[in-house]
Amino acid sequence: MESAFVSGYASVLKVNFCADPFMVGIGISREGFSMDTQYWQHQIEEYWTLMNVNKTDIRNVMDMNALWGGFAAALNPYPVWVMNVVPSSSENTLSAIYDRGLIGAFHDW
Repeated sequence: MESAFVSGYASVLKVNFCADPFMVGIGISREGFSMDTQYWQHQIEEYWTLMNVNKTDIRNVMDMNALWGGFAAALNPYPVWVMNVVPSSSENTLSAIYDRGLIGAFHDW
């Protein structure tokens, strides 16, 4: 993963938006992964518009029900840090999150 320092913020330039063979091997289809990515990209655009805040107003975000990291990947253009949390009551999908170059934890709330 490449990173750059832009306008005082560390910005991730490359996040994996495609399901690789490992993800397919653990039961994540390319179609499902692609649909999840597109869904979250659209949602983030809508959320940011509805919140009516500047790009630099939000710095830390926690996704407490991360599935494959689509929410965090969609936030890639923004200068935010995202912690992905996969609930222990669901399937452990951290490998998909890690394969995207993102961080996360498996936790029981």
